[in-house]
Amino acid sequence: MPGFISKPHGEDLDFELFSNIVLKFTAILMVVLVLLAINVGQKLDQIISPYRFSGGLARPQLYLGAYATENWINVEATMSVTLYSASFFQASTVVDPSTGEVGSRRATETFSGLYGSQPYVALSLLAGISPGSIPIDGKQTPFVVPNFSKKSMFYHDKANNNLYAPPSEQFAQNFLKIWSNSYANPIYPTRAFSEYKDIKTRIYVETLLSFAGEHFFVIGHESISAAQIKAGRLDFLTSLSSTNTEVVYLGVYHRVPARGAESRLDFYEQKGFIDAAKHLRSRLFPGAAERSIAKDFYDRLPGWDQLSSDQKSVWLEGAKGDAKLAREQYEASIARRADTDYRNSLVEDALKKGVGPDVYGLPNILAYPDAWQAYVDDRMKANPTPPEWFVTEFLQPLGFDKRVVVIEQ
Repeated sequence: MPGFISKPHGEDLDFELFSNIVLKFTAILMVVLVLLAINVGQKLDQIISPYRFSGGLARPQLYLGAYATENWINVEATMSVTLYSASFFQASTVVDPSTGEVGSRRATETFSGLYGSQPYVALSLLAGISPGSIPIDGKQTPFVVPNFSKKSMFYHDKANNNLYAPPSEQFAQNFLKIWSNSYANPIYPTRAFSEYKDIKTRIYVETLLSFAGEHFFVIGHESISAAQIKAGRLDFLTSLSSTNTEVVYLGVYHRVPARGAESRLDFYEQKGFIDAAKHLRSRLFPGAAERSIAKDFYDRLPGWDQLSSDQKSVWLEGAKGDAKLAREQYEASIARRADTDYRNSLVEDALKKGVGPDVYGLPNILAYPDAWQAYVDDRMKANPTPPEWFVTEFLQPLGFDKRVVVIEQ
């Protein structure tokens, strides 16, 4: 019987057994390889279709307005920054003074949401977005194109009067300069695609699961709930959508006030970023020194004993009936609020003067960019896998659900 190995006479049985084993193993291996190829092909096709292509030349856009306010109700601030979705920015909107609801003057128009806050808080959010820059004539110029609002802002003062604040383009420009030094240089909205095809705007996001099971997304120093995203709180991010924009998932964020622990703070302290860690700790867990600095704002807030029974009940419920813990949590919260208001006052003063604020008044990421970049690099090395709800509750509603495919050459 012919074969590929030689044998002495009389060993036909052994040879046939071996031949059968080889043939059976080969057949099984072929089946496995085919199935593997089909499976891999299906997975790749979920990312790349061999006959469908997309692209884009548009640069990411930011639509914003900055406003000076007087006696704003319930807010210790004299300025406000609004980040608009493109549709809200472009729509002809009108406010119903009796309800404060915004509608369109035109029946054919619909629009998405916006993000409005004190300048310091808006900076704390944008700190988690790296806008990128284009080198032109030896200078790093802005990549994200700003669009300044012409809309007035409707608000109530402390006497509950209806007021309108006109937009200030100068304040908005000063705000952008604090976000990124590139905005101190000329802005060139129209450039050839070849000049910026490799430049990236990156939105860094972490996820947080609350004790109550709520889903939160952390960008910069601000956490936004899935419910807020659904309501349009981050719709301004849709205008950043571009072939040059990436959402980068950095993993799970943790913060444990009882231990004075937090993801970034832990990293800074472990890696020797002492100044960055000290700055961040003062912001996250303000103590006696921070309360003293923000004393004017702290004294305006009611103490625990000044709260009504209904107000206390909210904190007691959160502390599961522990009165001591409820009091501690409330006092920590007003310390953070006073600290926010004080740092915001530093930013407002800088915006009015057209200068950069003191380091104490900057969000930690903007104050210590090298420490932040080291944290980002460390997180990315771990190749974190986002939970499914990151896709369904963040990426899909904001239009960032197309995977980034890196082709190695």
